[in-house]
Amino acid sequence: MLPGSLFRKHFATFNSSFANISFKTTASIHKLSSLADSAPVRRDIFWWNSSIMNCFRNGDVEHACKLFDEMPHRNVVTWNCMISGYVQNMRMVE
Repeated sequence: MLPGSLFRKHFATFNSSFANISFKTTASIHKLSSLADSAPVRRDIFWWNSSIMNCFRNGDVEHACKLFDEMPHRNVVTWNCMISGYVQNMRMVE
């Protein structure tokens, strides 16, 4: 077991490493999303739902709504993605 100060030091280093990874991952997701918009791929319901959830996880509610409006078909999972995304982003009124 590590002493208190040594533990806090290592935990702070560990925690800051994850913050850096999260920032890089978010930038990568937006880069991939823009590449996906221009790529000729077959977008199925699973792609749409995961894209919407990624937008909500990154706090981009407007882009998630845009994707939802562009979807050719919606199912129960899609509606659950939208509801949980609004709740996670504290936008229950909308």
